[in-house]
Amino acid sequence: MRAMAAPDAASRATARDGRPLSKVLGEMAPSLDPRATLALKYYLRTARNALEQARVYRAEGDAPKQLYVLLLRAVSLVVETIPAHAKFGAKENAALLQTEYKRLRAQAVQVMAEIEALRPKIDAIGENELKARRERERRGAEARAKEESARRAAAESERRE
Repeated sequence: MRAMAAPDAASRATARDGRPLSKVLGEMAPSLDPRATLALKYYLRTARNALEQARVYRAEGDAPKQLYVLLLRAVSLVVETIPAHAKFGAKENAALLQTEYKRLRAQAVQVMAEIEALRPKIDAIGENELKARRERERRGAEARAKEESARRAAAESERRE
């Protein structure tokens, strides 16, 4: 099982190399390789908890990048990881699959629509952050050039005296 980036890492993520922020954040929510030694109920609980945490982020409304990553993780668990579990079709899990997984699957469909609606907003946030970073870099370069010019002028003035 690969480790997932912490949701707060999402708040520090920025668009890079001209790539949309949604792609950068999408890489922070990798698919998990299900372990047969870990009971299916734990994967279901993890998906349920991710959806609950996403509900909290959604209600607070001030962490769109973290919300986006949590939603991607939850959908990945429900759509990719859980069905790939070795015991997914086992009779011992029939009740869980009939109730819990069916409910999670229905939620995942709604969440996919939310992810699609969030994507343009996330990419716009990334663009704005990228523009702000470039502006800071430009101002810093101008300030350094101005300082260097002042140093040269002072050195030239001293040399003339």
